[in-house]
Amino acid sequence: MEKFPVHFAAFRGHHQQNWSICPFLDVSLGSTITDFNFSTSDRKQTEMVSIRLARGGSKKRPFYHVTVTDNKRALGGVFIERLGFFNPVARGQEERLRIDSERLQFWIQQGAQCSGRVAKLAKDAAKQAVVAA
Repeated sequence: MEKFPVHFAAFRGHHQQNWSICPFLDVSLGSTITDFNFSTSDRKQTEMVSIRLARGGSKKRPFYHVTVTDNKRALGGVFIERLGFFNPVARGQEERLRIDSERLQFWIQQGAQCSGRVAKLAKDAAKQAVVAA
């Protein structure tokens, strides 16, 4: 295998005055490309699926869908499954919160991570279910 000098991986940082080696490569100037460790095992593992809110509604009238989505997607973009909704400006007899708790538990068991707000809403929905029963 041909060895490439490491200088091709050097970069000049935006706020730096001198040339430096890329911080994520962790090599010295005398190293070659075959000396690099490209494994991802030491990187922080992040969950690929999350349960989060997707905003809908009109200006100054928010309405949120509780969705299961890929982390790489935009907040209001393509989702895998819609689990319910949250209406923060519900008045009177309007339903404020509805979450399918069975599907929520299914996705959590599959490894999906809830956002902080969805976790709080799920807790509120569980309290509502106990009071209603």
